[in-house]
Amino acid sequence: MKRGILFAVTLALCCLSLEAKVRFQSIDFKGENVIVTLADDKAGDSVRLTEAVFHNDGREYESRSMNCDLNNGIAVYKLSFPQCEVYRKCSVTLTINGKQVSVPVKESAIVSGAIRR
Repeated sequence: MKRGILFAVTLALCCLSLEAKVRFQSIDFKGENVIVTLADDKAGDSVRLTEAVFHNDGREYESRSMNCDLNNGIAVYKLSFPQCEVYRKCSVTLTINGKQVSVPVKESAIVSGAIRR
């Protein structure tokens, strides 16, 4: 019985480590656009980014453009969204290889970026 539980826990941990670990890198305010950069250190050999949505203060904004650079299993996503008046409770939802991944945007990066604007 103990071996079965140990096997199930080990299997669950292995499955979790295989999922994408997309993390926030930066947010830049450029003209009428907001550029959000995200990174995935465990992207593998192939990435298919099909959708990106910026969530801000209860509203959703479709990506204006999506760019993915893949190098040695590391993916860097650069996503362009329309500029907003206010930024609260921001996150980005990506669809990568058919699976949705939600990444919170650091509030400290928004505040410092808004000051530089």
